Amino acid sequence: MPGIKNEKDVILQMMIEACNDNEDYTLPVTVNVNGSIISGDLIGAERYFTEFKEAFNTDLDADKGIYESLEKAADKLSSGEEPEINYIHIAGAKLFDESGTALPSKGDVLWRGKLKEVDGFFLGKVKESS
Repeated sequence: MPGIKNEKDVILQMMIEACNDNEDYTLPVTVNVNGSIISGDLIGAERYFTEFKEAFNTDLDADKGIYESLEKAADKLSSGEEPEINYIHIAGAKLFDESGTALPSKGDVLWRGKLKEVDGFFLGKVKESS
């Protein structure tokens, strides 16, 4: 059907697989998703879940449930299960607007997006314009 994305970039998928296979492996990457530019370090899914769960306070019941679910997802990946790659994970992510301003401008942000929604990518990070 015209206008519907259903293909994943094979090269980007191979890069994600490399990050998934080695928790310490990262690649500087910039992706274009529906006109938005996201730039940072490509990381594996296990690392994403491990880092993301730390944002939740296990003293709160609602947070504890989310934390435990993320922990299970990370454990499942570390056990060697290799699910189909449907998502891309970026650490230190910055979203750039048309003027070149990065959002957020400070802090370390984890970003997760659908692999089939990525329109294009390049190796390397975009720096905020002065």
